[in-house]
Amino acid sequence: MKGLLSANLKAHGKRYTATAVAIMLATTFIMLCFGVAGGFAYSMKQSVAAEVDGAQGVVTNLPVDSDTDDKPTRVLQALRDDPELDAVQPIYTGVWTMLTPEKSGNGNTATVVRFDEARPEPFGQVDLVKGKLPQKAGEITLTETDAATLSVDVGDTVYQDEYSEDGTNVDRRPFKIVGISKTPNGLSMPATYVASGKMTEMFPDAQPSSILFTAKKMNDEKAAAHVDSVVSKFDIKDSVKTNREYVQSMMKDVSAALASMLVVVLVFPGIAAITAIIVISTTFQVMLAQRQRELALLRSIGADSNQIRRLMLRENLMVGLISSVLGIILGSIVAVLVNKNTDLAPTFASALKAIPWWGYVATIISGIIITLAAGLRPALRASRLSPMVALQPVESQQLAQKRRTTRLVTGAVVTTIGVAVLAVTILSKGFGAESQQFGLAFLGGMISFFGILILMTWLLPHITRGVGTLLGRKSITMQVAGENTWRNPARTGATGTALILGLTLVVMMMVGAQSMQTTITTEIDQKRPIDLTVQVGEPRELTPDEVQKVKNVPNIEQVIEVPGFVFENEGEPTTVFEGRELSGVAHSPMMAPKTGTIDVNSWMWDKDVKTMEFNANGQSFKFDTKVARTEALTLAPQDYKAMRDALGDEAVDTSMLYIRVTADLGMAKVAETITDIRSAVTDAVVGGSAQERALMMTTIKSMLIATIVMLGVSVVVALVGVANTLALSVVERRRENGLLRALGMTRGNIRAMITWETVLIGGLSVAIGVGLGIGFGILGVEAMPFGADVNRVIAIPWGQVIAAAAVAIGAALLASILPARSAAKVPPVEALATIE
Repeated sequence: MKGLLSANLKAHGKRYTATAVAIMLATTFIMLCFGVAGGFAYSMKQSVAAEVDGAQGVVTNLPVDSDTDDKPTRVLQALRDDPELDAVQPIYTGVWTMLTPEKSGNGNTATVVRFDEARPEPFGQVDLVKGKLPQKAGEITLTETDAATLSVDVGDTVYQDEYSEDGTNVDRRPFKIVGISKTPNGLSMPATYVASGKMTEMFPDAQPSSILFTAKKMNDEKAAAHVDSVVSKFDIKDSVKTNREYVQSMMKDVSAALASMLVVVLVFPGIAAITAIIVISTTFQVMLAQRQRELALLRSIGADSNQIRRLMLRENLMVGLISSVLGIILGSIVAVLVNKNTDLAPTFASALKAIPWWGYVATIISGIIITLAAGLRPALRASRLSPMVALQPVESQQLAQKRRTTRLVTGAVVTTIGVAVLAVTILSKGFGAESQQFGLAFLGGMISFFGILILMTWLLPHITRGVGTLLGRKSITMQVAGENTWRNPARTGATGTALILGLTLVVMMMVGAQSMQTTITTEIDQKRPIDLTVQVGEPRELTPDEVQKVKNVPNIEQVIEVPGFVFENEGEPTTVFEGRELSGVAHSPMMAPKTGTIDVNSWMWDKDVKTMEFNANGQSFKFDTKVARTEALTLAPQDYKAMRDALGDEAVDTSMLYIRVTADLGMAKVAETITDIRSAVTDAVVGGSAQERALMMTTIKSMLIATIVMLGVSVVVALVGVANTLALSVVERRRENGLLRALGMTRGNIRAMITWETVLIGGLSVAIGVGLGIGFGILGVEAMPFGADVNRVIAIPWGQVIAAAAVAIGAALLASILPARSAAKVPPVEALATIE
């Protein structure tokens, strides 16, 4: 057996190409996941280390939640007064506010920032891009990102709008920008810095959440012990750590979170790996059939079954090892680019260093496991063949039929079990309302999908043959193509199943995401149908000029102004608005209340309060209550006028704008619109559901894009299988193709025949995958635990589904070009003379 391994790899190298590509793609994906996870861990470690840069230790977990306890401030002062300490620096993480530019429009908007103090030496310094550090109260630095969001630069002024509890704007506080800092890499928490020691002067209620310290006369452990003795006097325990201890403790929590994230993310490479196993297994089985004479000769000259099995497994192992190494190289390159371009690592060197060593090992092992899992069964079959059976030119049809029958029975049993679990779950109480039911539905779906895939390996060749016969009544080329897909049903079934697997998951995610998006927007439309509402803090009517300015704001489609009044009711200010039909601005029908009824907003609604009664200058007004979706109490026009006339001077007139914005606005555009409204209306208080809707849509779309990209790798691997199946069939049918040429088929006919085989296998697999994807997507949406009162809306994004199907079929056709050319270019005489 000596020398056979290298000789076989050289002789059959071309047949291993598709196998190597499939393994390389799967391991590249796995390596990419490990590399990006390492980038996250590296970024987090750098972020944590930057927080305590220059410090020997840190006091953590200071109690900053209490509004009355100033213990953190007293601890800070005690440490500053300690003569043993050389430097003490507080860290503030709880001071957040919204900043707005001096002028709105031109793309700038508001942004929320975290304030912290700029740190003096020896602690970590602010990385300035331009300008200088703040020197006095009222001066700040902004990050590059925040400055771009606000469209401001050094020398400009931004504002903090402060409101009282009743929503009245009481102050517009200015901050002068004196510097622009670099936005921290990766996951570091960005900050807007104020001058060192000026935090409490600018924000009197601010308290430190952590305190850094240094003591040059002591090492880190002794300094931490000394600080702990001071801090413990304030009844604060186990809060002092050295620099190293702090980083290690923080990374322990981060590592646990990253491990959980990695487990979830690795599901997608796992799907690609399963697809690769299907593709590779098909290749190995075909190669085994093509090498039966070779193996028979080895058995005839003395090789035993163990030697044959080891030879086959070693070939598989070498292919898997080489392909895995290539996958590691490619995956590492992509991971480095991702880590660098997403700022998880500042340099290419650090991006490469961030990839964990165990990621390389795990990827190698994964590639080998994929290869051996696919090649073990063919190797065992090869070892069990006697020399006489192996010398047969083709596989025993009886054995092949037996295996296909076993596959049919297994698939039917597994599918039945999965469907039974689904049926029990769907018919059970709480379906669609409880998370346990969703878990059972998910399990049933997985089992049934696995069973369907097994069934497809048996059923698909029958379908392709039948469709080929049906469509080929007027085309001999189509008839031959259909029969060719039946010639090796195991290969056709496995190839199509791999494509079905990938496309089913892609379409399922498309349908699920679109349906969830539609369901959520419908729910928001029903319960909070108004995009934006505008009132003023102090009760007053909006001026015509203000209303016109709001109408002129970009992205606003329609505005309805509704009058109202504010009056004292049992000692409390109460606001009532006139009912109007708001269907023109609302996302669902909104009619004015009926006479004698008062509409009450859902957050004010009390089901036990059936009526509401008001006293207006001695007149009593009593109304039946009804829960509604307006922003406040609303009366029918007749009731509103009667009550307003009765109140006279005891009421103050006010008004509200109901606004509809352009459909599908993103978060940034919604925020920009709100900023422009606040600029148009003095003391504007803006509400509505536009921001909530935009956030939901952005989140779902981002998740969908990421998921489809990751599942797309599985589809690519499956397409490699399609190309490989066609290439192997061309080699296998070389004499047959030559005979067809001799009987009158042209090169164009041969190419068309191979193309039609692709259309039959790829097209029918895509159609089945689309159907299964839509079905499982609908089932998943129905099983989501939204609650029994949520109306699920099934929405199929036909444009996306058709595009995915077209891309898959188009890629399959491209994959057939080389095999078709290879089959067509061999002269008939040469092909007929070839002896395999």
